[in-house]
Amino acid sequence: MHIAVIAADLIPERLGGAEVHTVELIKRLSDKGHTFDIFVGASAEVARSFPKNVTVHPVRYPKIPNLYGISYILFSPYQIKKALRCKQIDLLWAKQVFPQGVAAALLAGYLKKPLYMTA
Repeated sequence: MHIAVIAADLIPERLGGAEVHTVELIKRLSDKGHTFDIFVGASAEVARSFPKNVTVHPVRYPKIPNLYGISYILFSPYQIKKALRCKQIDLLWAKQVFPQGVAAALLAGYLKKPLYMTA
């Protein structure tokens, strides 16, 4: 299965509970043969944590104080659609409900793919 993960904030030195859960789940599923495209914030440093069948894509969006989530929703879908254009994904996975889940819901409708959301 090829899974696109929308996880805007996987920064290695600031991994909290939800982020550790996401990273560990991806590692274990990739060991079982699943492949991943992960969409993170501007830093793709987390790529060092994953095996070769996991591709990490940075998503660039304006860091406007108090509007990070809205900014991510406005700027990420286009970049993610562009990166997935030539790939056959089976599932979209949003790490959180906001803002990743909103962006993922927009993409799931456009790509006609199922959406799994971690809350």
